[in-house]
Amino acid sequence: MVGSKIDAEGALRGTMIVKLLSAGGIPVTDKVGFGTTPVARMATMAGEIDLYPEYTGNGGFFLELGRSRRPQCGPCPCPSSGSD
Repeated sequence: MVGSKIDAEGALRGTMIVKLLSAGGIPVTDKVGFGTTPVARMATMAGEIDLYPEYTGNGGFFLELGRSRRPQCGPCPCPSSGSD
């Protein structure tokens, strides 16, 4: 099941994914225009949709990376103050 948010760009990208999967012979349920970010997140977690195009800025929201706006990358030379 492919979903997208209700905005025009999300609908366009969702439609492109549906068409590409269908052209590759993969059965697809089209749920383009599914809802807002919180609705799409809940639907993904509940298994109502399998994927949808998202902006990288919402990745932390989905992965619940905490208060930091930067993902914790483990031992690396990245400066991290831990503040927003």
